[in-house]
Amino acid sequence: MRYLTVYADYRGTGIKDDFEGPVAPSSLDLPQQLIDRVADWVRDDQAIILLEPNERCNHVKKIEELDKTGMTLARELKAHFGHSAKVQYYSEGKSQRMLP
Repeated sequence: MRYLTVYADYRGTGIKDDFEGPVAPSSLDLPQQLIDRVADWVRDDQAIILLEPNERCNHVKKIEELDKTGMTLARELKAHFGHSAKVQYYSEGKSQRMLP
């Protein structure tokens, strides 16, 4: 059983094994379209990651859009792995974990 978190860390890959650290999406045998969408989402989230927590309140709509995309990616990752992995999502904008 793997435990994975979809997250957009500043230098991350978008997916983290909760015990081993960042994982290259290409090493997970994911469809190329999903790999590309994870990379695009991480890139889009960089502007929020660089903000101080008190500045993030000015970007609520963008954070909600990014969280919606991140949760969708987490659900797709969960569907890909089925029962062989538990997947969660971490919102950088809200600094909280969420289950897809």
